[in-house]
Amino acid sequence: MRSRREVCWATVSYDCLYGFLDLNDNGFDDVGIRCKEVTENDPRKLRVTDSTVLYSLNGDSFIGEIVTAKDRRLKIWSELCRSSGRNKLCRNVESSS
Repeated sequence: MRSRREVCWATVSYDCLYGFLDLNDNGFDDVGIRCKEVTENDPRKLRVTDSTVLYSLNGDSFIGEIVTAKDRRLKIWSELCRSSGRNKLCRNVESSS
């Protein structure tokens, strides 16, 4: 018998949004990816993980960066939603002009 309670997280939903972007206005495409996962370990406890990663060309290779700054995340989300506005991750995302 185990004395420690095991936690089992069940995935409730998992959605991703991705696309090619030119955020640096350098003519090279960046790849933006946003994924949001909702999990629960009992009927009343939900955990939301929302992550944004930007892959950019650096020399001759793509470098991935987890985007944590709110203004950069919102800019990436806005650009991604221009071509994928029907994706549920685009709800309540303002478009940048």
